[in-house]
Amino acid sequence: MAFVELKKKYRGVVYKRRAAMPFMDAYAYLDGRYRPANEEQIHREIDWFLQFYPLQPVVTLSCDRVADRPRGRQAAHYLRQQPPLAGPIAAT
Repeated sequence: MAFVELKKKYRGVVYKRRAAMPFMDAYAYLDGRYRPANEEQIHREIDWFLQFYPLQPVVTLSCDRVADRPRGRQAAHYLRQQPPLAGPIAAT
């Protein structure tokens, strides 16, 4: 899964809008070769941005994320059970 994302900062607040789609569809969408079947407002915002600012691929940023903490009420219990950090964290 990939995200095509627009971010803007206004008065110190970052606003983020994103559309999720398969990785290769995201590339094709940004290149104008793909249209999502369920077009939403964010797609129209991205389309406008692409017309106003012609983009060129420079880098692909990816990461594998693993959730190591539970969500919701269990998260609060999990955080209370963790031992405090011992001393300052040293830069390596």
